[in-house]
Amino acid sequence: MNGDFDLRRDLKQKARKLRKDATCPERVIWGRILSNRKLNNNKFLRQKPIGKFIVDFYCAELKLVIEIDGDTHDAGNDKDAERTAILTQLGLKVIRYCNTDIMNNLDGVYLDLLCQIDTRGSELKNITSGKLPSNA
Repeated sequence: MNGDFDLRRDLKQKARKLRKDATCPERVIWGRILSNRKLNNNKFLRQKPIGKFIVDFYCAELKLVIEIDGDTHDAGNDKDAERTAILTQLGLKVIRYCNTDIMNNLDGVYLDLLCQIDTRGSELKNITSGKLPSNA
């Protein structure tokens, strides 16, 4: 029991440090798109502990996680796949962008996020109303 408390405390401390030491792409997407409800009035949090993970950005209303994959990530990263699977099992949608997309194509990231958020909002409305998704 005490181990869970220690883990949560450690994750909170680590999240605080990660917010302070954000990467350049994290600062860019936060400052230009996600902070202060800039993206369709959705509230995002930075470096949010969820379970045993700390996600880069999280919107509770949409149950949406945004991860920024840096130089240490690649498309076939098993840890990222496992992490995404666990977060998905918790009912969260995980969207990933790489550093180069943020730094070189921020407009494209913004447009993609608008589409993803619109789709996610519809998915959540269907779930709460009991309707099947349109692709079912």
